[in-house]
Amino acid sequence: MRLIIGSIYSTSTECVGTGQGMGLAGLSFTFAAIQNHTVMNVSSSFRFAAPAALLALLAWQTPIQAQTLHAVWVMNEGHAPTGTPSLGRFDPETNVYEEIMTFPEAAFASDVVVESTGVYVAADSKIYRLDADTYEVLAEAEIPGVRKLQAFAGKLYATRGDVSTLDSYLWSLDLENLEVLTVHAAAANEGPMVAAEGMTVVDDMLVIAINNGFVWGEETGQIGWLTPSGSYTETALPAGAENPVHIFAHDGDVCFVSNGSWDGTALSRVDPATGDVQMTVLADVSAGCNAAALVEDRLAFQISGESDLRQVDAATLAEAPGLVLSGNTYYSMATDPLSGTIFAAHTDWYSYGEVEMFAADGAFLGSFACGVSPGNLAVEIRETTAGLCTGLEAKSPFVPVAAWDLSGRALPVEARGAFRHGVRIEQDEQGTIRKVIRP
Repeated sequence: MRLIIGSIYSTSTECVGTGQGMGLAGLSFTFAAIQNHTVMNVSSSFRFAAPAALLALLAWQTPIQAQTLHAVWVMNEGHAPTGTPSLGRFDPETNVYEEIMTFPEAAFASDVVVESTGVYVAADSKIYRLDADTYEVLAEAEIPGVRKLQAFAGKLYATRGDVSTLDSYLWSLDLENLEVLTVHAAAANEGPMVAAEGMTVVDDMLVIAINNGFVWGEETGQIGWLTPSGSYTETALPAGAENPVHIFAHDGDVCFVSNGSWDGTALSRVDPATGDVQMTVLADVSAGCNAAALVEDRLAFQISGESDLRQVDAATLAEAPGLVLSGNTYYSMATDPLSGTIFAAHTDWYSYGEVEMFAADGAFLGSFACGVSPGNLAVEIRETTAGLCTGLEAKSPFVPVAAWDLSGRALPVEARGAFRHGVRIEQDEQGTIRKVIRP
């Protein structure tokens, strides 16, 4: 069999080559060859000893899940207190940002998350579910004081706060129609008893950061643990780790960034299985409302008044070299888990918003303008299925009518199999050109 490698293109997780092969029966077929993380740039020749080998190749198919960064969603809070929050979307293929939806009745917007069932937005007292392709609003729910959103165990969970008195700080909703399923009472073994903030999922457990962050001087540092069956417990972070404002899952543990009463910063890591806690306290410096994110295996966070970001090893909390970006004060951050690209947003809170893009080492990649006060970013990863020898298609054999060497000198048109070695360019009567290499 003579195999001619065609075009090569790259995705974030694999490279795919397309081409044609001439089978022993005289028919050609198309193929797709996949090699993870390595760009192929090769032409080669293969021979099969018997038609059975060709049939085995044609029967062999290995599906491969390919993931790509499809979009970056931006939740803009607007110019408080009178600005209108908005939702925007950045397309990394076209480098185009567009405003998708505005929320004129909302005074504030607090979260955006992307799931296979759609895009979910928390805006003031409402949650919206949007179609990720058409942007149609598929459902909405009224939840005063909604803060953060997290999909878990087939439901959408919402924390609550920023309202003087509530009887519940954790609700669950149907992922499709946003019907309220469970209202977790503000009581022991039922749900958080004060305002809660971010959430993440670790070891089939919903983990909730409870901070009472809207009551100055009464901040707390509790962790809520919810099982898929609805069983709820709480544990306390160590003294000094009050007011957890960021939460991340990392290698089966949970990492927190806490800023106390806005006068200090604590980093902690909790093992859900044992309850063991590591903690590092940075006295007299505050992370405030600044951004934080996991960057590869480092926890990056910004201290108020500092232009660069500090970093620690996410597993040990040991100090790591700082992350030098562009010197702005970042309001929100997210990372592409496939490429490591950092998306970091900054604003003056009244006239502009911008998202900058960096490699994991801080190398600048570009930027795009967005709405005012981009407080939350969400990366949308989509999966596609690729395969080896998928979509085989029988074609008429390539019959050359003209041939040239690489200098352009005409060569005799030889019967199939007569061409022994070297490189030649061939053309058939339909004008199709191919390059043939034989060592």
